[in-house]
Amino acid sequence: VQLGGKGGTPGVSRSLREEQIWQEFNGTNYAQLAKKHGHSEVHIRSIVKCGRDRDRARRQMPLFSEQN
Repeated sequence: VQLGGKGGTPGVSRSLREEQIWQEFNGTNYAQLAKKHGHSEVHIRSIVKCGRDRDRARRQMPLFSEQN
């Protein structure tokens, strides 16, 4: 019994692979991305969440200034 995914695309760094998955995500294609990239659907959801968080952080201004 094999647990987890196949480890993704050989020769592609993790950050590039995760960015590619985020770019391919259309809002509903978790299962398709999991199959394509050899990961579990749970792992794809985690990658998508990180992509969302990263994009949100880029777009939002901080609530409080770092200056005193």
